[in-house]
Amino acid sequence: MKKLICLLAAAALLVCCALPAFAEASGVSRADYTITAYSVDATLHENNTVTQTERITVDFAVPSRGIYRVLPVALWVEKDTADGPQEMAYRARVRDLAVTGEGQTAGAPVETDTEDGFYSIRIGDEDTWLTGVQTYELTFTYDIGDDRVAAYDELFYSLNGGQWDAPIEDFRFSFTFEKPLTQEQKGALALYSGSYGGKGNEAGVSGAWDGNTFSGAAGRTLYPGEAVTLYARLPEGYFTGERMAPVWVFWAFVGAGALLAAYTLLRALSARRRAPVVTPECTPPDGVSSAEVGYIIDNSADDRDILSLILWFASKGYLAVEGREEDLRLVRKKGLPAGSPEYQTVFFDALFPAGRTVCQLHSLEPAFYEALQKAKLSLSAHFTGERALYRPGSAGRALALGAGCAVLWGAAGLSCGAFITGASVGLGLLSGVLLLLFGLLLYAAAERWQFSGRGARIGWGTGVGLCAAASAGLAYGAALYALTPLWAVLGSYLLALLACLAAPRIAQPTEYRLEMAGRLLGLRKFIEESELPRIRVLAAENPEYFYDVLPYASVFGLEEEWAGRFDGMAVPPPVWYGCSDMTVWNVIWFSHMMHHSVDHSMTQLQQTVAQQSGGSSGGGGSFGGSGGGFSGGGFGGGGGGRW
Repeated sequence: MKKLICLLAAAALLVCCALPAFAEASGVSRADYTITAYSVDATLHENNTVTQTERITVDFAVPSRGIYRVLPVALWVEKDTADGPQEMAYRARVRDLAVTGEGQTAGAPVETDTEDGFYSIRIGDEDTWLTGVQTYELTFTYDIGDDRVAAYDELFYSLNGGQWDAPIEDFRFSFTFEKPLTQEQKGALALYSGSYGGKGNEAGVSGAWDGNTFSGAAGRTLYPGEAVTLYARLPEGYFTGERMAPVWVFWAFVGAGALLAAYTLLRALSARRRAPVVTPECTPPDGVSSAEVGYIIDNSADDRDILSLILWFASKGYLAVEGREEDLRLVRKKGLPAGSPEYQTVFFDALFPAGRTVCQLHSLEPAFYEALQKAKLSLSAHFTGERALYRPGSAGRALALGAGCAVLWGAAGLSCGAFITGASVGLGLLSGVLLLLFGLLLYAAAERWQFSGRGARIGWGTGVGLCAAASAGLAYGAALYALTPLWAVLGSYLLALLACLAAPRIAQPTEYRLEMAGRLLGLRKFIEESELPRIRVLAAENPEYFYDVLPYASVFGLEEEWAGRFDGMAVPPPVWYGCSDMTVWNVIWFSHMMHHSVDHSMTQLQQTVAQQSGGSSGGGGSFGGSGGGFSGGGFGGGGGGRW
C-alpha cells in the first residue's frame, strides 16, 4: 500500500512539473490571460451570409494591449459531388465590421488585414496596456458565397473556431435561421464540439430550439484548440441570391482571346509569304556595308553589326590597324565621304573624337559606349522607305497579334479559378508569361532562321520548345484548379498557342528584303561551302579578297569558317595592317586576334560603364472538412489571442 501511495505521489509530481512546460509550448502561457465569457449571437441569412455578434470577456493576468481575432477567408471544404467527394476551394469575405468595448476598451483602435488566407482584427492601442477584466464586442458579416454544388445546400459553420490560445470558461451561443426550417431539418442539425476533426460532442454542449433559433452552452471549459461547430444538410435552393464566384471575368477574357486568335489565324492563313530566291554570290553586295548586312539578316541592330565596321572601314581605306592583340591601335587615314549614313559617321567619330587620329582599343572611354548605342539606333532608322524590310505595319502587326493572344490567355488563365484558389492564379499567370515568351522567341527565331547555322537552329528550337512545353504544363495545372470547365481552359490555351505559332507569317517582307536575303544567303553559302580552287582564283584576282569579305563573315558569325577556307594559302597581310613583327603570317591567327581584341575591349568597357552607373497568394486557412461535418471544420471559426 505504501509503495502504491509513493508511485501515485511521484506521478502527480511529474504531472505538476510538466504542466507549466506544456502551457508555454502553446505559445502563450495560460496564466497570461483567460477568456471568462464568450457569447455568440448569429443569424444565417437567405443569401448564405452570417451576421455574427461576439461578446468576449477576458481577464489579463499580465499587461496586454488588447485582443486579436482571425477569421479564415480562404478555405478548402470537402463536398459530395456527382463525381464523389471532392475538395473544393472557397473565398469568403468579412464585411460590416463594428467593434465596441466597455470601460478601458471603449473606443479602442481597430486594425484589420487580410493575409495568408485569414482576415485579422486587432483591437487595442500599442501604447496602452491593460490588466484585469476587459470586455470586447464584435459584429461582422461573414459572406460564405455560392457553394457551387447543384445537389444540395449546406450549413457547415464553426461558431468560435479552434485557434484561440486561451481557455474559454463560459461559452454560449444563439444561432438563428432567417429562413425557417422544417421540423425534420431541425432534427437533422448536428452539433460538434472538441478538438479539430472530432465527430462527437466532447465539450458537452447542450442546445435547444426556440422557433428558428438554436441556442446552447458548453458544459465545460473549452480548452485551446477546441471549437463548437454546426452542420446541416439543406435542400438545394434553400439559399438564394448568394454571392457568385466571378467566373464571368474568365469568360470575358476567353471571348476576347478567341476573337483575337481567330483574326490572327485568318490573317496568317491568308498571307502569301514569299521565300527569297537564293543566288550564287562570292562577293558582298555593292554599296551595302557589313553593319547593314547584319541588320538585314535578323532585323536587329547588334553590337557585332556596328563593330564589324572597324574591318569594313579598314578595307575601304578610312583607317589602318597597328600592333597586336594586347596593344591594338586604329589610325585614322581619311574622313568618311559626304553623305555617309548617320550610323557610320556616329561610329567613326566615336573612334576618333575631337580630332584624334589614334584610337587605343584597350582604353575605350564610356562615351564610346554611348555612341555605340546611338549608332545602333541610327542603323535601325536607316531601313525605312525604299530600304524597309517589311511592308508598312505588317511586322508590328504580327508581333502585336501574337503577344495580344498570349496576354489574353494569361488573363484568362489567372481568372479561371475566379480568384479563389491561389494555385489557379499563379499557374495561369505563369503560363501566360511563358506563352508570351514563346511567342517572342518564335518571332525572333523566324527572323533569324534562314541565316542560322545548325547549332543556332537547335538552340532556337530548344528554347521555343521548352517555353511551349512549360506553358502547356502550367495551363493544365491551372485547369485542374479552375472553377470553369476543363475544356474551356485548355481549349482557349490551345487557340492562343496556335495563334502565336501562326503570327510570324503575317509579317510581309518587301521586294528589297527578298532580293537582299537571296543574295546574302548565297554569300553565306559560299563562305561555308566554297571550294579551294574557286577561292584561289578570286584571291589571285584580288589580293585583299579575304579581308574584304571578313567583316561580312563576322556578322554571319562565320569568321573562323571563312579563315579556315584560306588555311594553307599564302595570303599576304592587308595593306591597312602594320606590326613590328610580321615574319610569320597566318589569316587564321589574324582573324582570331582581331575578333578577340575587339571582344576583350568591349567587355572591359561594359564593366567600366556598369561600375559608373552603380549598376503570393497565401496558403489559406486549413479549415476544410469531410461531408457530414466535424468539430472546428467548415466556414467561420478561426480564433484569436492577446497582444
